[in-house]
Amino acid sequence: MKIQMVRIQNFRKYFGLHEFNLSKDITIFYGPNGYGKSTFFDALEWCISGTIHRFSRQKDFSDKDVICFQCDEREAICSVEVIFENHKLVRGFKIVDGTPSNMTVSITKPDGSTIRGKTLVDQFLRKTSYLKSGRTLVGDLVKQTHILSQDQITDFISHDDAKQRFEALSDIMGLKNVLSLVDNMKSIRSKLQSHNLKIEDTIQSQTSVIDKRKEDLVSFDSSYIKKWSEDKTIPLDFDQLQVQVPKIQEELLSRTGLISQRVDKLEILNGLGYNMIQDCVDRKNDLAKELELHNEQTENAQKLLTQVSTVIDSLSGDKAHFDTLNKLEIEERECLEIVKKVSKNDPPDALELTKILSQKRRLLTKHDTALLYIQEYQELERIIAIIPTLKEQQYTKVNKLRKRRERLLTLLSVVNNRISNHASGSYINLVANVQNIFEHLKKEHVHDGICPVCSVDHGNGNQLEDRIHESIQRHNENLQQYTNVSESLSSRKKRYETHLQQTEKDQKDAQDKEKEYELNHKNSHYRISQIKQFEDFQLELFNLPFQKVQQARELIQNEINNIEAAKQANNKLTQVRLDLNNLKNTTGLSKVYTEQEAESKLQRFKRALGRINNYILLKNLSRDKTITEINSLNGVLMSLQESIAKDEYEKSLSPLISQYKTELQGLKEEYAATAAFVQSLSTNQKIQKDIKEMEKIRNNMIQEFSVATEKLTEIQTFLEEAAKRLGTTAKDILNQSSSSIQKYFRYLNPMPITSPIRFEGNDDELKIMLQTSGENKSLSNVQYTLSSGQLNVLAISIFLAVNQSQQVSVLDFVAIDDPIQNMDDVNQFSICDVLGTLSKQLLFATHDYEFVKLFIKKNEHRKDEIQVYMIDAPQLTEKKIKRLTFE
Repeated sequence: MKIQMVRIQNFRKYFGLHEFNLSKDITIFYGPNGYGKSTFFDALEWCISGTIHRFSRQKDFSDKDVICFQCDEREAICSVEVIFENHKLVRGFKIVDGTPSNMTVSITKPDGSTIRGKTLVDQFLRKTSYLKSGRTLVGDLVKQTHILSQDQITDFISHDDAKQRFEALSDIMGLKNVLSLVDNMKSIRSKLQSHNLKIEDTIQSQTSVIDKRKEDLVSFDSSYIKKWSEDKTIPLDFDQLQVQVPKIQEELLSRTGLISQRVDKLEILNGLGYNMIQDCVDRKNDLAKELELHNEQTENAQKLLTQVSTVIDSLSGDKAHFDTLNKLEIEERECLEIVKKVSKNDPPDALELTKILSQKRRLLTKHDTALLYIQEYQELERIIAIIPTLKEQQYTKVNKLRKRRERLLTLLSVVNNRISNHASGSYINLVANVQNIFEHLKKEHVHDGICPVCSVDHGNGNQLEDRIHESIQRHNENLQQYTNVSESLSSRKKRYETHLQQTEKDQKDAQDKEKEYELNHKNSHYRISQIKQFEDFQLELFNLPFQKVQQARELIQNEINNIEAAKQANNKLTQVRLDLNNLKNTTGLSKVYTEQEAESKLQRFKRALGRINNYILLKNLSRDKTITEINSLNGVLMSLQESIAKDEYEKSLSPLISQYKTELQGLKEEYAATAAFVQSLSTNQKIQKDIKEMEKIRNNMIQEFSVATEKLTEIQTFLEEAAKRLGTTAKDILNQSSSSIQKYFRYLNPMPITSPIRFEGNDDELKIMLQTSGENKSLSNVQYTLSSGQLNVLAISIFLAVNQSQQVSVLDFVAIDDPIQNMDDVNQFSICDVLGTLSKQLLFATHDYEFVKLFIKKNEHRKDEIQVYMIDAPQLTEKKIKRLTFE
């Protein structure tokens, strides 16, 4: 399949969208170095393979670095589109908000269906034979078999080292990835060998740890196991024991708790001084009888306490009545003192107080009205008094301004008339006409002394011109005086107009002020009449100073306050006297006894009440102590009653406590034995579990070591086979006299040699040798025998041979970037012939315009199949590339 069209958008040097019609069999890209020829082949390679071979060695190069630097950093599209046999291959990515998106690649078929993703696209591009082989490196191999870049030729020519020469040749032949795979396999072999040594050391270390862990297994005493087996009929089996021992522990803990509690209770009794349990029982019975007696005595004391409290309450009530009586008498005296400030009557007349209060409040309202409007009223009176004088002053000012205005208008009229007389301009016109006559005479040169205006003869010579010139000077002097007078009149007019405007403004302001005084005078009279119509208006108050009215108002307010207080005190006095009479009538305090006698009796009963309360408190304390002792003894006896037989009540406590302590110690020792047994079982189980885990890890390591050993064997076999194939087998094929490489080299080499090129070396080393023509047929390194141009020819021969036999891709084209570097003219003639006879689609670039003309000349019979793209600028924007055809 041949390439029909290539579209490049924002790729490296190509800014914007560029279309390349490749429908011709041969396409030449011409332009100086650095103008973007190699970038075209980079774009073609990137679209097909997703990489750029010449940048793949740079670690910091990213796929997203191919975007044109002139693009917008926030929003841009970078893509390359290749159309072949109506199939459209597109690879590209977008930049959105400054972030590159993922790269996409797809092929659209003629029927509209789409293939997406690198894997499926590579599968489509492979040839059937290559696809059946199961290989997947189609992207990189398409580049190696279809596109020859200048850096590949340079590497091949410049490297003298056998290993580097082999890598350069492999790069041209498309075997670079295979060599990388071999290097990777060697690196993996080295790492696996190192890894196996570490595994061996780890296995040995793990075995030592397992042996040491086995030494940590715990042994235990078996005597208790036999005892439990006999007492509990448990078989001597560890699994059964592991189930039954916790039950034995629970039973031992229960028995230990009971006996320990029993010993504690007995020691409490022993500490209290009892010799036997029966002594404690007898003591409890005695305390019960004592408690009954305490309860009876306390009950009698409570009855007496109630009687005394009743008497105290009665006496306290009488004392409260005396307090109320004293309080009412004090209030009566206070009310009388307040009322006497206003009225001398006792009791005072309430109607009289109300009448006086009403009068005072009326007088207070008049003073409030005066305080509210007095300042306004007095200000209005002042305004009314001074306005006639102000009006007279304004009237005089208005008349004065009116007369000034009339005088200014007269002066302005005079100035305007004088300016009008000067404005006719007759004198100016006269000077101008004389000047024109003088210019005319100077221009005509010939006048014979006769004036052209009045025809007067002034004689020969310059007399006429002198007379005219003197007239012009005299009139100019008069004109200057005329101008000075005009300027003076204009200045005077402007000054009069300014004074007139200011006078008219002052006159209007004075008239407005006069009207304002008239309006204020009228409004003041109207406002005073309104104030006098107020109901509470009193002229005497409005004529007084503000401070005197204010002081009089405060005196009236104090009188009102005293009257209101007297009214309230009078009302309260009536109620207080009523309460006094009622209290004396209902209690009869003054008839039974005095207040001092009631207080003395109350104190005696309170002292008696205190003695009774102390007696009850002491009895309660004694009762509480007895109850506490009874409860303590009951608690001890209740717990002992459940665990001690009756016949032990009369035994001595000391031997009984010793007996139970001995039994308790045995139970504790037996429980400790069960705990040690359980701990040993738990420890050993954990150790056994650790040992199993470690053995499992060791077995996994042994298995891993075995797998790694097998992989090492496989890798070693692969490396030996690869070395054989890349070394001897590949060199045998290259050295065949009938190989395409030898044929192309013999044809392209401008200096024919009879001896063939020999490819020598082992494994990943290559020496390109030339067999000498001497008797010994020795081999000579082509680095020292062939020129750079011949080495260039050899590199192109190898590439063309690889391309001719490629079975990798369905694409059928040859692309060479600047093939004539280091070539002389004869080389260029040969390469024109070879390239022109290729049956595949040919794309090549050159910086040499003469070579372009040579190629077209030597292939003139195919001129209609050739096109040239001329690249005019290093920064490739739209319309910077021109297409030439020869149809």
